[in-house]
Amino acid sequence: MVYRVTEARWLRQLGEGPEARVPAHRFFAVRFSVVNGGAAEAYLPPFFVVDASGQAQGELADAGGLADWIGIVRKVNANDTLEGSVVFDVEPKAYHLRIGEDGEQPAPRVELPLRFEYETGPIPETPGQRMPGVQ
Repeated sequence: MVYRVTEARWLRQLGEGPEARVPAHRFFAVRFSVVNGGAAEAYLPPFFVVDASGQAQGELADAGGLADWIGIVRKVNANDTLEGSVVFDVEPKAYHLRIGEDGEQPAPRVELPLRFEYETGPIPETPGQRMPGVQ
């Protein structure tokens, strides 16, 4: 399996209008492609972002509202490529992307430095939903 991160972006919400979802912190969408050069289909492991202190956060199980969300169960056929995004709800800072759980062999990692072109401004409030910490 060969992974390639093609984009990482910060989002204030997923979707539009009354169906929009707001994060606890910020949505961090990581777009990638993976090539399965093997002879059999394979399922992708879960993805994590890990900060400088070693704290890991798993991807969201539901990122509906993001057009290129790849889903949580991902199968790549033999000699095929799969493209899409995974999404995290984390505070904006530098992370590396860990592909799979750490085990006896280290999981693959990709550095994702903080970039400041993420959407600015307050996180929108959806009708009937109060933002955490706001009275």
